[in-house]
Amino acid sequence: LAGGKTIAEAKALAAVHGSSNVCILCRDNREVEEASSWLIGSGIPVQSEKTLSIKENPLIKELLSFLAFLDSLVDDTAFASFISGRMFSKASGIGQAEIGEFLFDNRSDKRTKRPPMYKSFKNKFGPQWNEYIEDLTRKVGFVPLYEFVIKIMERYKVLENFPQDHAYFMKLLELISEKEGKLQTVAQFLEFIGAAKENIYV
Repeated sequence: LAGGKTIAEAKALAAVHGSSNVCILCRDNREVEEASSWLIGSGIPVQSEKTLSIKENPLIKELLSFLAFLDSLVDDTAFASFISGRMFSKASGIGQAEIGEFLFDNRSDKRTKRPPMYKSFKNKFGPQWNEYIEDLTRKVGFVPLYEFVIKIMERYKVLENFPQDHAYFMKLLELISEKEGKLQTVAQFLEFIGAAKENIYV
């Protein structure tokens, strides 16, 4: 960090002088990621090339994981990524610690063939499954992608629960709208996002 200051010192400066008055210069992307994660973890808003990219936004990553799961219900990795995030926890009321215990109890084991993780989740958290996921598994592919993502955002009240991330969700919807003529399915859109070499900024 600039001037040899540590991330802890940068956090202290932001707390004393206000986050809008502190600029942190980093030598490389690794330091940018480290500084950003520490500051965001302390509740201090951060703006950098990394944090302004929708591909790097944690909530957008959660939403994309949910789309990947809905497109393939046997994708345990995508499902685990979504339910362990803030979006699902905030809406469903299931604490992230409880989700962590569930994931630990249902971790994959090559020696034991398990059913898809969502089935175990459905058995343990039936009311939350029914309220927040069930009908979306039936609508995916039958509702235009733009409309489908809006339904998810409304279901999880993302703009209400995470107002600081409003711009990222709006940029995602804008991107879907622009690409919907060519990328009509969830799988096609996820492939496009995954293959995009450049970050997509708000």
